Amino acid sequence: MKRFRREFRVPYHFFEDLCAQARAGNWFPNVGKPDALGVQGPPLEMLILCCLNVLGRGTVYQQLEGVSQISEITIRAFFIEFCKAG
Repeated sequence: MKRFRREFRVPYHFFEDLCAQARAGNWFPNVGKPDALGVQGPPLEMLILCCLNVLGRGTVYQQLEGVSQISEITIRAFFIEFCKAG
């Protein structure tokens, strides 16, 4: 748990609560659903972790793309929506 806090700058239970609130409130209705070609989108939890990394460490989208295997464009678009939802 300490490592999680060090990596993402928030306690793990905060992350769990944030994900639960986002799902219950349907903040991001298109996340995790297949696109027009039927390709499954990245899970909400991974996208939120990317956002926490950007906010807590100043990580750039390109670095997150290499680690998460989520495209830079997807991370950037989700980050904007994440900030609007907050």
